[in-house]
Amino acid sequence: MDNFLQSPEWARFQEMNGREVVRTESGVYGFVHTLPIVGAYLYLPRFPGDTIAHSESAVESLISLAKKMTYGWVRIEPETEGVLKMWEDILSRRGENDYVRLVKAPHDMQPREIFVIDVSLSEENLLAGMKAKTRYNIRLAEKKGVRVFTTRAKKYQELFFSLIQATAKRQGILPHPQSYYEKMLDAFSEEQLTLFVAEFEGTVLAANLVLFFGDTATYLHGGTSDMHRDVMAPMLLQWEQIRATKQCGCRWYDFGGVS
Repeated sequence: MDNFLQSPEWARFQEMNGREVVRTESGVYGFVHTLPIVGAYLYLPRFPGDTIAHSESAVESLISLAKKMTYGWVRIEPETEGVLKMWEDILSRRGENDYVRLVKAPHDMQPREIFVIDVSLSEENLLAGMKAKTRYNIRLAEKKGVRVFTTRAKKYQELFFSLIQATAKRQGILPHPQSYYEKMLDAFSEEQLTLFVAEFEGTVLAANLVLFFGDTATYLHGGTSDMHRDVMAPMLLQWEQIRATKQCGCRWYDFGGVS
């Protein structure tokens, strides 16, 4: 799977939000975070790993960079457990006198678990793999006349922001500010990042932000209305996002973090 968190566009988005961005000799992006008292550290989301030789080179260049920039520590969140094991093996060979050690962070910055499906299957097989109730709700939304479309029009961006705020209020969480989403839309092209909107009788009931990068489409953020919940608009919206992922040639659809 290709991960957008290690893309030039994501690096640009971080810079637009005032974050210092660095790139190691091996081409891995890192983002500088600062904490009170302890100061700056380097954060590398979804650290990629291919072979042990490649990872060893990447680790060495990263440690060298961190020492040069005098970061207190480096935080990595590898793509897989296998990459983490490579880090452990490499650091164990460096010796006790290097003052470099690997410890588990107290919490995860990216979702620990994600839900990803392979959309190379036929639409019939994808639907067959769903619960019967899910298939029923998708068909119900279609029958009721829910319309799904993609857009980056300013009008629908504003509606998306409103739905995000309403959803966050219902769930008791703090949403990102509107400027966060505006900068993200500026950092990625329309082909890469777009809104999927579900509309019923002229009213927008749900809107999701979906990012297409490499072989993967990722559902990033979404908001829903309390109106007309009986027409199951969010169900059809997710299904149309899966269909679009398949149609554009991606292999994977990532629903994002799950509990």
